[in-house]
Amino acid sequence: MATIKIKIPNVAWRDGRPRFTPGPKLRALGFKGEDLKNPTGEWMTANEASKWAEAKQIEIAARRSSQSSGKKITPPTTKRAVYSVGHLLADWQKSDVFQEKKAKTRYGYANDIKALERWDPDLLAAPTAAITHEIAYGIYRKLRRDKGDSHARTICAALSSAWSWADRHRSKTGVVGPVFRQLGMRQSKAAPRVGTLAEMRALIAAADAYGRPEIGDSIMLGLCTGQRQGDRLRLEEAGRKNGRVYFRQSKTGAQVSIAEMPELSSRLTAATRRRRGWKVTYPNVILNERSREPFSTATGNTYYSNIFRKVRNLASKGDPELGIPATPSLATFKDKDLRATAVTWLANAGCTVPEICSITGHSIKSANEILKHYLGTTEAQADAAMVKLCSWLKDQGGLR
Repeated sequence: MATIKIKIPNVAWRDGRPRFTPGPKLRALGFKGEDLKNPTGEWMTANEASKWAEAKQIEIAARRSSQSSGKKITPPTTKRAVYSVGHLLADWQKSDVFQEKKAKTRYGYANDIKALERWDPDLLAAPTAAITHEIAYGIYRKLRRDKGDSHARTICAALSSAWSWADRHRSKTGVVGPVFRQLGMRQSKAAPRVGTLAEMRALIAAADAYGRPEIGDSIMLGLCTGQRQGDRLRLEEAGRKNGRVYFRQSKTGAQVSIAEMPELSSRLTAATRRRRGWKVTYPNVILNERSREPFSTATGNTYYSNIFRKVRNLASKGDPELGIPATPSLATFKDKDLRATAVTWLANAGCTVPEICSITGHSIKSANEILKHYLGTTEAQADAAMVKLCSWLKDQGGLR
């Protein structure tokens, strides 16, 4: 069967999509390449592209005539036929509103937009005027199906913020109404991931074997204090006194104080020995010992997270040459799970809510919400509850 080839002057076809592609001579006249789309945002058909090219040839001839007569050539003005989703997102990211957001927020939004573009490039070419609340809901449902609840929610949150900005600049964007609001997005309800003692030993051993003992220190610190990753990387040691270790949050100034634990103290002491002789010292408990600087926390701790994943993968798969046995259950363990593990271990050890919060640094007011979010029900807790119930029943004379 013969292949049909469409030939239109200066128009190239890519997967059925026409694009005006001027050569060097036409570019010298001021012409630039552009996708051939209708005002509705749809790609032109062959007939439509042919008619467009005929009109363009007349414009080209006129400009050549002007050039030959010695007249000054003014580059043609290109008018944006359609204000697309891609245009909206690009303008939003250039806006003062976007630039005033925290670096970590901007970084997260930018990644969500890149993920959206990879997921559906045609969506970014669609006209913004065509995106209704019903279509926005359909986008969310499809994202949920393809990327899961959590990622769908973050991408739609970015779109919602962009549309809110566009709604306030209607004269430029033509957007009416923040259509990505009230989509009824589902919150992911994944059960807390609580590590076992064996898993945590394997994870710390893998960090040391990988040559990144500071990651092992961070893991130990997370298990002993229940601090989030970013907070741990900003934590400063404020001294040791009367059998206690004092830490200070560099961002908030909040203090965390815990009794000396042999496991944590030995690692902090070893870290101090490793850093002797450094020309520049920092008060941070956790430092990047390759660059001899604190880990950056401005854009989501990307570098630290990448190292943690490599350590976790090593612990999961194992390495006989390094003497690391495989612990497959760690394949899905995340740095944030250290917090759930710490809180759950403290509860299993019989700590009260105020005692747990005194270590993790949270207020008593938020304690119940913290435990509701992180504390998984375990057999140890159930056994402890039954022991208390049996003791109480016995004190009351029993049930029979």
